[in-house]
Amino acid sequence: MGILKKFELSNKKLIVIALLMSIIGSLLRGTDLGIPVLNLIFGNFIGTAGGFTAFPLFNWFIFPIAGYIWGQYFIRAKDKGEFFEF
Repeated sequence: MGILKKFELSNKKLIVIALLMSIIGSLLRGTDLGIPVLNLIFGNFIGTAGGFTAFPLFNWFIFPIAGYIWGQYFIRAKDKGEFFEF
């Protein structure tokens, strides 16, 4: 997230990056790289066969991006109570 903030990407670009990461993570979930150490390392990013984690980065990165964008709108809202009304 810090790297993306450093590049000052627009919200649309952040959403596209998060969606692409989520799609890639879903497609690669459970992949076996053939080397146990690589499975453990890359398991934190894509959820490999031997390095299983419940929250691989690629699948879950969309949630911090959504919170970041929501927070930008919430901070700018003049009336916080009205912001939550539909």
